[in-house]
Amino acid sequence: MPATNPNVQKAIAKLLKAGFQISPETLSMLQSEKNPHQMVDRFLALSSVHPTETPVLEPIHFHPPPKEKTEPIEEGNQISQELQIPKSTSSKKIAEDVKTDIQIIKDPTPELQSKGTIDDFSQNFQDRYYRLRDIIAQRVDGRGILDIKSLTESNDSKGKDKTVKIVGIVSNKTLTKSGNIALEVEDPTGRITVIVQKREPKLLSKANMVLLDQVLVIEGNLANPELLFAKDLYLPDVPTNRRNNRAKEDVSVLLLSDIHFGSKNFLDKVFQRVIDWLQGKEGDDEHVDLAGSVKYIIINGDLVDGIGVYPNQLAEITLFDLDSQFNGLNQLLEEIPSHIDILIAPGNHDGVRVAIPRPAIDAQFFAPLRDAGLSVTSLGCPSQVSLHGVNFLIYHGDSLIDIMGALSKPEVEAGYAAMREMLRGRHLAPIYGKSTTLVAEPRDWLVIDEVPDILHCGHIHVTSVGSYRKTLLINSGTFQSQTEYQKLIGVEPTPGIVPLVNLRTLNVKMLNFT
Repeated sequence: MPATNPNVQKAIAKLLKAGFQISPETLSMLQSEKNPHQMVDRFLALSSVHPTETPVLEPIHFHPPPKEKTEPIEEGNQISQELQIPKSTSSKKIAEDVKTDIQIIKDPTPELQSKGTIDDFSQNFQDRYYRLRDIIAQRVDGRGILDIKSLTESNDSKGKDKTVKIVGIVSNKTLTKSGNIALEVEDPTGRITVIVQKREPKLLSKANMVLLDQVLVIEGNLANPELLFAKDLYLPDVPTNRRNNRAKEDVSVLLLSDIHFGSKNFLDKVFQRVIDWLQGKEGDDEHVDLAGSVKYIIINGDLVDGIGVYPNQLAEITLFDLDSQFNGLNQLLEEIPSHIDILIAPGNHDGVRVAIPRPAIDAQFFAPLRDAGLSVTSLGCPSQVSLHGVNFLIYHGDSLIDIMGALSKPEVEAGYAAMREMLRGRHLAPIYGKSTTLVAEPRDWLVIDEVPDILHCGHIHVTSVGSYRKTLLINSGTFQSQTEYQKLIGVEPTPGIVPLVNLRTLNVKMLNFT
């Protein structure tokens, strides 16, 4: 039976784009659903089913039986478990015996100094290049790198077809008429054209994933001082033999972002359920125990909706100045149990500069929380912290949209895929000149020098969890329902689904407060 309902067609298109097919029974199920596209969005955001393992979807894949226990995160875009928080009147005193252990590894706030000069831009890209080249040099295959200038200055006729290895920044990427990919690559000494030939499909697939302004290694045959035919491409990447850190204490961290207090679309009742759960007022004994394990909360940007962030915003907010928005949010956060430490990093709505790296939100906005006895640490974006030895890289995620667009992945899947590419390239915002506003600081704060145990982002309002080479990749979603702008661009948020990470096991539970 044909799917004539536009919502059904939209849902099927998303599944096909994600690599799935559907059975006739699944088609009938989608046709009977009131909101089939929302069901599909939820499936893509929360299911561990992968198209390479399960190419044809049956109705049971959308309504799987509940799991008895949480399974560990594996490589890929998946979630270990989702817990629906039921209403409850049970309560339990939250454990307060664990001593706070926060170490700030990196925070750009005190060192931001850009004046916006050409020299700042030059220093920024050179800093990026040399630090990533140093990371590459630590690889087994990172030896024997030549500067581009040493190639272009060579007049030795014997240099033709010589195999060389260079490290460069990709300044341009084009598809030639013959189906090859041409990369314009430069380093501080010069530039060269690199050709990736279509007759090598595996290498062409690698080249398709290369992002503009990424630093990468190219091995190839030097045809002449200005032309290199690639034999291999690779990024700085994450070591395959690394071990992640784990806490000795059995404590957890709750990961939040994109609350957008002050927006007409802020889901106040859903957020209040989070606060009630932390107080032991929501859920059964298991949920109360989970709440009792929470020692830290990280709020990763867009705490409030801000003022003048996008056109016609005044029509979509309820409070019209930052003080009122933060004061209203503080009244909710003041109810968090006082033994829980709160770490806050800014997003593009929080009254600091839109461009990244961002300084910390002014401490005055959180004075009421401190007066209420809460511990609040305000950090810049991006920041890196250690909680009981577990390394968190906290970045709001402004560049995710640019990376997702470059990868041409489905929206939900791309949240994970884009975070993975950040790690592989060891840079949080490699693409310059798109929608991500960057400040050219003399130091490039977006280079990932130290590989984190957990990369925590937000911004795209879609919850996702995965891992890459033992680093957890977590996007903490939102507490804002779909806005008019999101409807216009086709973004379906997944509000009220909150990641909880146990620092001893690095196990992730997804708590559904909707």
